[in-house]
Amino acid sequence: MITSTDSNRAESNHRPTRGIVPTAERDVEQPRRAVLATIAAALLAGCLSENGGPAAAPDPVTIDEDAQCDYCGMVVANHPGTNAQLFYDGDRSEDRDGPARFCSLPCAHKFHVERDRLGWELLARYVTDYSVADYELADDASSVSSHLEAETFAAAEDLTYVVETGIEGAMGPEYVPFSDADEAAAFAAEHDGARYDWETLERDVLADE
Repeated sequence: MITSTDSNRAESNHRPTRGIVPTAERDVEQPRRAVLATIAAALLAGCLSENGGPAAAPDPVTIDEDAQCDYCGMVVANHPGTNAQLFYDGDRSEDRDGPARFCSLPCAHKFHVERDRLGWELLARYVTDYSVADYELADDASSVSSHLEAETFAAAEDLTYVVETGIEGAMGPEYVPFSDADEAAAFAAEHDGARYDWETLERDVLADE
């Protein structure tokens, strides 16, 4: 004879336990959630760059042999010294893709000051890295070679600049950048120059050009 108590106990033994997922289902569910989380993160990153969030900095490019400086109009390859390229959010060039290109640091700085006032957002600023470039000095050390190849450019903020050397560039006194601090020190010693980081150069030298 089954009493009401026994009946209740039997029913409870066969009632599904709430809130507990079987092990096999958990093994499937966890990888699925990880995949969905990865997809969501990728979509969010894409939305940020498209909707006003931080965009990835482009890599430097090779400057064409016939490219004109976007500030002064001179052909970049025709003049010695440090070159530069600036990338802006939204690709602001009117007649081509890619960065604005410059024959000198003064031209690049003046161009950026004007665009910054217009609200252009700078993504990357690259200049010639003479620690990488296979450069040559004029016989009288009055100028240093210019370089157009993408691999000879580095982020301006990461370099050490040798100034006051007597070396002339496309727009006057040259500022020779190096990614290797020891090479910058040796170059400054050889040419009786001084060394600045980017912040100091921009604030104390280029601002007065």
